[in-house]
Amino acid sequence: MEIKFSKEQAEKIIQAYYQIHESKGVQVSSKATSGCEGIYEIPCTDVTFMVSGTETLFGESIPVNETLTKKQVEGILTTMLSEEGYSVESISYDAGTTTGDFFDRGTRTYFHGINVQATKKVDQKVKKIG
Repeated sequence: MEIKFSKEQAEKIIQAYYQIHESKGVQVSSKATSGCEGIYEIPCTDVTFMVSGTETLFGESIPVNETLTKKQVEGILTTMLSEEGYSVESISYDAGTTTGDFFDRGTRTYFHGINVQATKKVDQKVKKIG
């Protein structure tokens, strides 16, 4: 089955992960930027999630900002969905670039959410013979 999370839902899931598993109150934001990848510099869209909060070090509250990698986001979503009884097969971003005119005017990057391919785990009963 395909599960689609909007941008806001994905941010709330990551925020809930930090509250449940790391006992931290954090703020999560995301943005899409245009970039290039590969040897031929093919245009692509990079999605980054930023987590900001405060840490107490030496009796002082210090603001801490962290940028999550795609692997970290996949790990967080896999953990949260497995707790709900789902097995994650793949995760992809619903992101891209709109095309502008010949001079690239009007070209914009977008990030609408995350698409997850998952299966519902089935509790199997033990069969008895006899």
